Order: sequence, then structure tokens, then C-alpha cells
Amino acid sequence: MNRRTIQLSIASLCLLGGIYYHSTQLHQNVLNDLAFENIEALASSEGDPDGNYLCFGWGDIDCYGEKVARKTTGLR
Repeated sequence: MNRRTIQLSIASLCLLGGIYYHSTQLHQNVLNDLAFENIEALASSEGDPDGNYLCFGWGDIDCYGEKVARKTTGLR
């Protein structure tokens, strides 16, 4: 092989390596966003986020941080 062919093959390998590296970096960012969404979902309270509950009176039953006499869920 002559010198010109070797130089072209090395340049093409470097170009293909750069393209591969760039494409893997794009997919890595999508994974990070998905991971953050999952962490946020796990960190949110397990209670009823839509307010599908009612708390009545004062007492010793815990209703999402309040002490009440009666808690009713599943209203909708």
C-alpha cells in the first residue's frame, strides 16, 4: 500500500469513530432525562395527587398530614 492509501484509511477511521461517539452521546442524554423523570416520580408522595379524598373533623386518624375524625377516599 502506498502512503496516500494509509493516510485516507486512518482519516476515514477517525471520522467514523467521531460519528459513532457523537451518536452515543445523543442517546445518553435521553437516558439521563428518563432517569430524572423516574426519580422525580419515585420521590413524589404516594398519596392521592388529584385530591380524590376528603378529611372530616378533628381526631386521631392521619389524613395526608392532618389529624381528623374521618377520611373518605375514592370519590371520583
